[in-house]
Amino acid sequence: MGAATAMNNTIEPDERAAAERAKRLKAKNLTLLFALLAFVVLVYFVSIVRMGGS
Repeated sequence: MGAATAMNNTIEPDERAAAERAKRLKAKNLTLLFALLAFVVLVYFVSIVRMGGS
């Protein structure tokens, strides 16, 4: 009974790997989000500058 309680408090290797994978995926998705937002802002400002010159 004591050993079962101790085992429930630890994270299984597969669960730890899945958690690490999810963490990396979230970081990758956030990086992609910021890159796309930066591109949209860049295109917006370039459009504004080009229209203002005509």
